[in-house]
Amino acid sequence: MVAILPEFQSRQVLVDLADLGLQRRNARVVHIRVPSPELNTPDPVRSTGSSEVFEGYGDFLSNQSAFGLAMDCTVEGLLHTCERDLLLQ
Repeated sequence: MVAILPEFQSRQVLVDLADLGLQRRNARVVHIRVPSPELNTPDPVRSTGSSEVFEGYGDFLSNQSAFGLAMDCTVEGLLHTCERDLLLQ
């Protein structure tokens, strides 16, 4: 089972392409879309790898061991977040 993790401001085309590609591989796909956080700066920051979108979802994310793969479709990415470690457990 594969989780696609977009936020409300994610580009829908990326989410759709991830979904279509995974379905072509006969993967069972689950979408977990969460609200985008409010901006703290006048301009949005993109692709930093330090998204705040999953802050506060730690309990939920740590219980996602059923997913063999999580596709990160968030705006900033989850590479440098604390929540990434919860997904990798």
